[in-house]
Amino acid sequence: MLDIQKTVDGYNVFFAGEFSIFQAQEVFEQLRPILEEKQNISFDLAKIISIDTSVIQTFMFIKRALKQHDCTLNLINHSQAVLDLMERLGLVNWFNDPVFISPEVAEKNSQGGKK
Repeated sequence: MLDIQKTVDGYNVFFAGEFSIFQAQEVFEQLRPILEEKQNISFDLAKIISIDTSVIQTFMFIKRALKQHDCTLNLINHSQAVLDLMERLGLVNWFNDPVFISPEVAEKNSQGGKK
Protein backbone atom coordinates (compact mmCIF):
# COMPACT_ATOMS: atom_id res chain seq x y z
CA MET A 1 0.00 0.00 0.00
CA LEU A 2 1.20 3.50 -0.84
CA ASP A 3 0.02 6.78 0.62
CA ILE A 4 1.21 9.71 -1.52
CA GLN A 5 1.15 13.19 -0.01
CA LYS A 6 2.02 16.45 -1.78
CA THR A 7 4.29 18.82 0.14
CA VAL A 8 5.75 22.26 -0.48
CA ASP A 9 9.04 20.62 -1.57
CA GLY A 10 7.63 17.72 -3.61
CA TYR A 11 6.08 14.50 -2.34
CA ASN A 12 6.19 12.15 0.62
CA VAL A 13 5.34 8.54 -0.14
CA PHE A 14 4.52 6.23 2.74
CA PHE A 15 4.95 2.51 2.09
CA ALA A 16 3.16 -0.11 4.20
CA GLY A 17 3.08 -3.88 3.92
CA GLU A 18 4.90 -6.40 1.77
CA PHE A 19 6.64 -5.46 -1.46
CA SER A 20 7.97 -8.04 -3.87
CA ILE A 21 8.30 -8.58 -7.59
CA PHE A 22 4.53 -8.94 -7.68
CA GLN A 23 4.07 -5.33 -6.52
CA ALA A 24 7.10 -3.67 -8.18
CA GLN A 25 5.30 -2.77 -11.42
CA GLU A 26 2.23 -1.57 -9.52
CA VAL A 27 4.41 0.62 -7.28
CA PHE A 28 6.06 2.16 -10.33
CA GLU A 29 2.71 2.77 -12.03
CA GLN A 30 1.35 4.50 -8.92
CA LEU A 31 4.45 6.70 -8.74
CA ARG A 32 4.67 7.49 -12.45
CA PRO A 33 2.43 10.61 -12.32
CA ILE A 34 4.50 12.23 -9.58
CA LEU A 35 7.77 11.28 -11.29
CA GLU A 36 6.60 13.15 -14.38
CA GLU A 37 6.32 16.31 -12.26
CA LYS A 38 10.10 16.16 -11.67
CA GLN A 39 10.03 17.10 -7.99
CA ASN A 40 11.85 15.87 -4.91
CA ILE A 41 10.40 12.74 -3.34
CA SER A 42 10.84 11.10 0.06
CA PHE A 43 9.98 7.45 0.62
CA ASP A 44 9.04 6.63 4.21
CA LEU A 45 9.90 2.95 4.62
CA ALA A 46 9.03 2.46 8.30
CA LYS A 47 6.04 0.20 7.71
CA ILE A 48 7.54 -2.16 5.12
CA ILE A 49 7.22 -5.69 6.46
CA SER A 50 9.13 -7.39 3.66
CA ILE A 51 10.81 -6.30 0.44
CA ASP A 52 12.75 -7.94 -2.36
CA THR A 53 15.39 -6.88 -4.84
CA SER A 54 12.92 -5.98 -7.59
CA VAL A 55 11.49 -3.18 -5.46
CA ILE A 56 14.98 -1.96 -4.50
CA GLN A 57 15.77 -1.91 -8.24
CA THR A 58 12.65 0.21 -8.78
CA PHE A 59 13.91 2.61 -6.11
CA MET A 60 17.29 2.76 -7.88
CA PHE A 61 15.63 3.52 -11.21
CA ILE A 62 13.54 6.29 -9.64
CA LYS A 63 16.58 7.81 -7.90
CA ARG A 64 18.53 7.89 -11.19
CA ALA A 65 15.57 9.30 -13.14
CA LEU A 66 15.05 12.11 -10.63
CA LYS A 67 18.76 12.92 -10.53
CA GLN A 68 18.67 13.61 -14.28
CA HIS A 69 16.26 16.45 -13.49
CA ASP A 70 18.24 17.75 -10.50
CA CYS A 71 15.70 16.25 -8.11
CA THR A 72 16.26 13.87 -5.24
CA LEU A 73 14.83 10.66 -3.86
CA ASN A 74 15.34 10.34 -0.12
CA LEU A 75 14.72 7.10 1.72
CA ILE A 76 13.75 7.69 5.35
CA ASN A 77 12.66 5.66 8.37
CA HIS A 78 14.08 2.41 7.03
CA SER A 79 12.33 -0.66 8.42
CA GLN A 80 14.50 -3.55 9.54
CA ALA A 81 13.44 -5.53 6.44
CA VAL A 82 14.67 -2.71 4.18
CA LEU A 83 17.93 -2.31 6.08
CA ASP A 84 18.62 -6.04 6.03
CA LEU A 85 18.15 -6.29 2.27
CA MET A 86 20.09 -3.11 1.48
CA GLU A 87 22.98 -4.32 3.64
CA ARG A 88 22.98 -7.76 1.97
CA LEU A 89 23.05 -6.09 -1.44
CA GLY A 90 25.70 -3.54 -0.40
CA LEU A 91 23.42 -0.64 -1.35
CA VAL A 92 23.23 1.43 1.82
CA ASN A 93 26.05 3.67 0.57
CA TRP A 94 24.72 3.68 -3.00
CA PHE A 95 21.52 5.37 -1.87
CA ASN A 96 23.61 7.64 0.36
CA ASP A 97 20.70 8.50 2.66
CA PRO A 98 21.05 8.87 6.41
CA VAL A 99 19.65 5.75 7.99
CA PHE A 100 17.01 6.76 10.50
CA ILE A 101 15.19 3.97 12.20
CA SER A 102 11.65 4.57 13.42
CA PRO A 103 11.15 4.50 17.21
CA GLU A 104 9.05 1.34 16.87
CA VAL A 105 11.83 -0.50 15.03
CA ALA A 106 14.47 0.77 17.46
CA GLU A 107 12.39 -0.45 20.41
CA LYS A 108 11.83 -3.83 18.77
CA ASN A 109 15.57 -4.17 18.07
CA SER A 110 16.48 -3.27 21.65
CA GLN A 111 14.17 -6.05 22.87
CA GLY A 112 15.78 -8.64 20.62
CA GLY A 113 12.87 -8.68 18.19
CA LYS A 114 10.24 -9.30 20.87
CA LYS A 115 7.44 -6.88 21.51
